[in-house]
Amino acid sequence: MNDQINKGIGHRLKKGWNSLFKNSLNEALKPFPKDHFFTREEIEFLNCSTGELTLLEKWALQLSNWAKDKAECAPTLPAVKWQNGQLTTWIGGNEVMESNSQQVERLKQLKTAGYKLPALYESMIAEKHGLDLVGTYFKDQSGKNECIIQVERFIKGDETQKPSIAYSQFCSPTSAPILHTLPLQAFQDLIQSHDIVNLQPCELKKWLEIRERVNTAHEEFLGLVEVIHQSYPLITAGILPDKETSSLYLKQTEKDFLPMSWSMSSSDSLIVSGYVDDRRDNLQNIYITQENAHEHVMLIRLVEQQVEKDCLNAHLEKLMNTMGNRIGDSILYIPANSDGIQITKGHVDGILLSNNGKLSAFRNPENKEVPLSEDDLQLIKKGLIEEGVNQIVGVKRNQMPVTRQVNQLTKELPLILGGMEFFNQHLDKAQEVQVSPQKEAEVKAIKVHSNSDEEVFLMRDYVLSLQDPLCPLSGNKELLPPDSDVKQILNQQEKLEEEYDEYVTTMDLEAQNQMEEKIQEASCRYEEKLASLVNDYLFQNQDSKQEPSNIENDKIYQSPEEAFFEPIKGRWHTEENLQKQAFSQYGALMADRLSLQITYPKLPWLKSMSSLPGTLGGAAFDSKLSILLAIYTEKEGYEVPVFLSEEDLKEEHLKVDISREAFLLADESRCRRMYNIEQTNFAERYPERWEEIKSRYQTFKGDSSSQLRTLTIKGHYPTLIVFDGKKNMVSYSEKENVIHMAPSNHFDSEDDYLRDLSIGLVRSTRKEACKLHKYEHLVKEDLLAHIGCAMIGQQYHFDVRSLGYCKYWKSLLTQDPAFTKSALSQAEHSASIIFQYAEKACQAKTSDRSIDLRTTTPIDMDVDGNGIVESQENMAADSKQGENERSQPEETIPLHGGKLKHIR
Repeated sequence: MNDQINKGIGHRLKKGWNSLFKNSLNEALKPFPKDHFFTREEIEFLNCSTGELTLLEKWALQLSNWAKDKAECAPTLPAVKWQNGQLTTWIGGNEVMESNSQQVERLKQLKTAGYKLPALYESMIAEKHGLDLVGTYFKDQSGKNECIIQVERFIKGDETQKPSIAYSQFCSPTSAPILHTLPLQAFQDLIQSHDIVNLQPCELKKWLEIRERVNTAHEEFLGLVEVIHQSYPLITAGILPDKETSSLYLKQTEKDFLPMSWSMSSSDSLIVSGYVDDRRDNLQNIYITQENAHEHVMLIRLVEQQVEKDCLNAHLEKLMNTMGNRIGDSILYIPANSDGIQITKGHVDGILLSNNGKLSAFRNPENKEVPLSEDDLQLIKKGLIEEGVNQIVGVKRNQMPVTRQVNQLTKELPLILGGMEFFNQHLDKAQEVQVSPQKEAEVKAIKVHSNSDEEVFLMRDYVLSLQDPLCPLSGNKELLPPDSDVKQILNQQEKLEEEYDEYVTTMDLEAQNQMEEKIQEASCRYEEKLASLVNDYLFQNQDSKQEPSNIENDKIYQSPEEAFFEPIKGRWHTEENLQKQAFSQYGALMADRLSLQITYPKLPWLKSMSSLPGTLGGAAFDSKLSILLAIYTEKEGYEVPVFLSEEDLKEEHLKVDISREAFLLADESRCRRMYNIEQTNFAERYPERWEEIKSRYQTFKGDSSSQLRTLTIKGHYPTLIVFDGKKNMVSYSEKENVIHMAPSNHFDSEDDYLRDLSIGLVRSTRKEACKLHKYEHLVKEDLLAHIGCAMIGQQYHFDVRSLGYCKYWKSLLTQDPAFTKSALSQAEHSASIIFQYAEKACQAKTSDRSIDLRTTTPIDMDVDGNGIVESQENMAADSKQGENERSQPEETIPLHGGKLKHIR
């Protein structure tokens, strides 16, 4: 079209100039009206005149009448002023000037009437014409193909350039526009010659609808490209799930197309691969660019949905890997928030990422799996981000050293959120809900001071609640005077403990030590203040009737002759109920120990120097009873782990302190009550034997953990141990039959190295159980591995500190005696397998010969849970494992002269 326009311009310009020149010869142009002020009298005269008026006089009279009508109550016609080509009048004393549009219209009428317009007014008319054209659509009829012209903008002229029009030319509704510029006068000539005509409303509506679809497709394509470029981790290709896609009809091929995969080229072209028929034997690629995006809108949207899903899954995987605990091939995360993570319907208390990438969520107390929608996954991602941000804020607020997990979160979260700006917004929001350091300092500023008479008097209710008059801490804390200094100090201590429990999983050893020192300091201040108040109260009320009577602190013994050991009878005291009672007691013991390890991370399951519990005759208990009795011994404050049955008490003619309960021991046959030797009068009755027993159990028998280390030597254990993992993150792969753990030199404590090794060994004995990947099962398996590890630590005398804590463990142990019984039995079974392998390996090492598992079966137990004992199985290692063993460097176990400093 542009060529045709250029060819016709000269002819039409020449014709126009000839016409103008001819007119100028025949008729001279009138001079432009001079400025004039029409007074009221003149306007009245014009209004009454019957003669012909000039164009300007008509305008003045019309404008004056209009102004009078607007003023309503005006008695006469107002004056009118013509100045600089513009009319002005007055309404109610206010000057009213005509608009620029009205001015241009009057100038055009003057020009049509034969008046000569100054150049300034000519440019005003041209500008108005040009602006009126902007946004209009024309159809070009001068060429073979009808093109659509859309006027984009008007370009004002100057001394060097005439006014012009910029327009876009579309060869088809789906083609990209071509931008042109043309002088305004030439464009107007095209309109007058009908080379271009305005689009009819129906034509314009249809064309705009097509263009809207094309533009929308272009925007969606560019949006997809941006999403791909900003994805983290970068996603440039993917699979389109067959179950979620259906065949699409393509107009280009007039066939159905089943998309299967997509990729993005370096030139930002989208390539979608798929089948063009149902037989799936003709794979084709469709190339989508911005130019043809309107032809493949459904494919673009399908790919964008999949990219968003892939990004969401990748973000969830990143967060779970950073924040979760690895159990075998799966990753488990328990929210720190007691309310869990909110989803569309309620909340979830646990999140599990399986080895195949599936994310599952569960809700307590039944641990029932919760079905998740796309919206739920987004909310879980949001909840994980909030928990991660809270960890970072907690570390910064408490000025703790940055842990590996917090450091990783600080790197990952800005990338997941899309930039540092969004990450900082989340940090600011989280900090708003945290307690300010100033308020915390105000609480810490409370100091113990001398007690006033009023303070002492208000302690009456608390002192009367004392269980032991010699122990100021034995009263009911709820009865402490409200708003008192001692109450504030107690609140400070409890607040620090709650804060410690909340952030302990993100702290390293130094940060834990700092928090523990703060808690210890607050506890000491509370105890000192409370003791001073209680003592002052007792001193002031020595002669009062309210003074608590001193209770004799002697033990109260009862002998067998006094029928203390008569069996308990009744419908609720059957053997089955006694078993439940026993295992309920065991579950509570272990749950309390786990809770203490959260409050005091340095606290092991058992002290490594402790001797194994035994009977009066020196016989040892089995692993599960041994660890339970050891925990019970420490809890009750006994020094000697010797326990006597009721038969032993009768035989030795001993009495028992009835103020302390017996330990209910459940074995395969029956339940028995067991009493610690310090719970009896054995020391008074047999002082020499007592000293001998004390000496025997207080003498440490030395480190025996070297037996466990022998299992890392090739050929001494059927499962390969590969030292390619991270500390505190040991895992076992059932598919490879390999334990992955960190080398010993990566640990800060040899005890921690042995702990990770023991957990891996326990998991390797449960091959069949490792095939199950349900959330509830993994949580139980993790607890079972810790219990088995504690049994191994007790046997080989090293400290076992828990790797983590799950609040679901406590409910399992305290509410389900059957689970406690099963967990103890299975943990004992796994520990026994490891003990036997270690003993065989140690014997072989002592005899200067190695164990060859291909020819020797070291134990007669079912290790892998397939129902066949190992002595009846061929334990020859396969070729793959042999290759792994040959390529695996031998792990060097450091010979420590003593215990290293423990870092959790």
